[in-house]
Amino acid sequence: MSSTTIKEMANGIFMARLPMPFRMSHVNVFIFIEEDGFTMIDTGPNLPGVMDALEEVLARIGRKVEECRRIFITHFHMDHCGLAALVRERSDAPISLSEIDAQKIRAFSI
Repeated sequence: MSSTTIKEMANGIFMARLPMPFRMSHVNVFIFIEEDGFTMIDTGPNLPGVMDALEEVLARIGRKVEECRRIFITHFHMDHCGLAALVRERSDAPISLSEIDAQKIRAFSI
């Protein structure tokens, strides 16, 4: 898998590169730092090692998964929403996504 990186794009806005074991070797997630925690845009896939990679990049900016306050999912692809339930479980952050994508998730979970 590719290396995990985090880059500050603007003051308090980070892009984290999380590994994936596919031809597309990584996915980017975005972290917006707030006073009481952070907001995530996408979460990365629920694959071995990716939660560890997310925890690693968050530690580099002084944060923990438990400090997530909001999760926004851009679209229903496993590399963008795979860890959303685990992050929510640990942080109690609400997950926001389009109604169409919510319907897709409900359909796949039956």
